[in-house]
Amino acid sequence: MTSAKLIDRAVVEVVGGNIRKIFQTSDPNFKSFGEAYISEIEPSFIKGWKMHSKMTCSLYVPLGHVKFVVCTSKDDCKTFELSANKNQILQIFPNSWFAFQGLGERNSMVLNIADIEHEPEESKNLPLDTIQYNWEIK
Repeated sequence: MTSAKLIDRAVVEVVGGNIRKIFQTSDPNFKSFGEAYISEIEPSFIKGWKMHSKMTCSLYVPLGHVKFVVCTSKDDCKTFELSANKNQILQIFPNSWFAFQGLGERNSMVLNIADIEHEPEESKNLPLDTIQYNWEIK
């Protein structure tokens, strides 16, 4: 089962400051719109583990640098890094556990463009030590 995929996004070069496209309704990776929110994360702090049973998360880092770990089981985990310097979206599909860590020296921001509105009963949380992963920053 696919737990997540990384999607490169277009940068429109404009005098005075570029435009970074995230989603448009004609995009084949766009499912639907439920809500959008920004999570802030402090350097070295780790948020997770979380799993949604219905929601697809489309994550974008407009500020800072963040490491994401996405797992379909406790033994099958993939690591992704997003930053303000990379114009990429990480899509995390339902029934995948994920956690993320702030990298660098300043707070980072993670934008989630979710395909459904948050429903507390469709998500689960686990303590960080439940899934063994080496979070040491290199």
